[in-house]
Amino acid sequence: MSRKISLGAAIGLIAIAIAVTVSVTLTVSSEMYNSLLSYLPEKIQTYSQLEEISNIVKANYYGSIDEANLESAIGNGYINGLNDKYSVFMTADEYAEYDSEIQGKMKGIGIKYSKSGNKIKIDRVYEGSPAQVSGLSKGDFIVAFDGEAITKDNYNEMVSKLEGDKLSTVNLTYRSGDTEKTVSVAKGYEARSVTTHSDGVIGYISISDFYSTTPSQVKEAVDKFVSQGATGLILDLRNNSSTNFDAAIKVLDIFVPVAEGTDAVVTVIDSDGNTISSYASNADAVNLPVMVLVNENTLGGAELIACDLRNFGKAEIIGTKTAGAGVMQEIFKLSDGSAIRLSVGEIIPYRGESYNGVGVAPNYEVEQQNATDDILSDNVYQYAVSVLNKSTEEG
Repeated sequence: MSRKISLGAAIGLIAIAIAVTVSVTLTVSSEMYNSLLSYLPEKIQTYSQLEEISNIVKANYYGSIDEANLESAIGNGYINGLNDKYSVFMTADEYAEYDSEIQGKMKGIGIKYSKSGNKIKIDRVYEGSPAQVSGLSKGDFIVAFDGEAITKDNYNEMVSKLEGDKLSTVNLTYRSGDTEKTVSVAKGYEARSVTTHSDGVIGYISISDFYSTTPSQVKEAVDKFVSQGATGLILDLRNNSSTNFDAAIKVLDIFVPVAEGTDAVVTVIDSDGNTISSYASNADAVNLPVMVLVNENTLGGAELIACDLRNFGKAEIIGTKTAGAGVMQEIFKLSDGSAIRLSVGEIIPYRGESYNGVGVAPNYEVEQQNATDDILSDNVYQYAVSVLNKSTEEG
């Protein structure tokens, strides 16, 4: 049943609506205006000082001025002024390289090296890299490029030949023991951040970094071990210092089920305690006991995984207390192609307290006795195996 209202009443209602709208608009505008006013003096002072410095330099500086270099220095200085080691300013070139690395696309031939006299000592060869494919190994020495021996005078120039993108190669001569070989090595490769090992019943998964390709590599490894009938998993996050939380959260989701109730697997809060983002998980989970290996160089997303797996009751942690880097970063790209990686909020794990500034303490504190690339000789790994074997026997 409809009910008619008089013209006067209708006009009155319209007038009230307009008044309310105007009042709300004025209130919001007033708040924004007051906020701008409170910030304006600080902003004017900052740019006034910068302009004053610029005028003095341009009027009095003896040398030439590189405007692009100045802009980069200003960006760096502003972010450095935050006194936050995880927030950084990147030039357009630096951001392009960072973005490629996040995707696992690396420059160079895939080695970590150091200077040894007039030789380049190979300290590490990354898995799947052109260097590994070409036969280079840890402990080898690079002694020449394109037939030209490395000397004290040309060392820096020679080292630069190791860097570069795809579709280029470098001819190098290296010494392995008493043998000397010359090979042509491609530059640029897609890195693997996941390595595995199995002793038949326990699967070992090491994650050295978090790239966009890392979650699929971890899922592949987990599925392989489950299909082989593994009775437990060891997840090695030692020395993983990646700030790529998106990839880390996707890895976490492989292991944990849907969070109960309204809990999120990860919540990010601002400085006032307000939630600025949260992350859920799907129903899939790994139904095997897991031991997570950590150390003082485990930080960021790797800490989150260790903490959440334990809070979900999916894992125990072995090693030493982690770094305590529990702040999430976000990338803000600028109009000229440069970018800022900025800390935007504190990470709160699933049903737990923040580990920011305090780290994640292990269930079993075990110091690594000798740094080694041979996992079977690693005392922390061996301890994890013994704990897994004991839990399997008791189960």
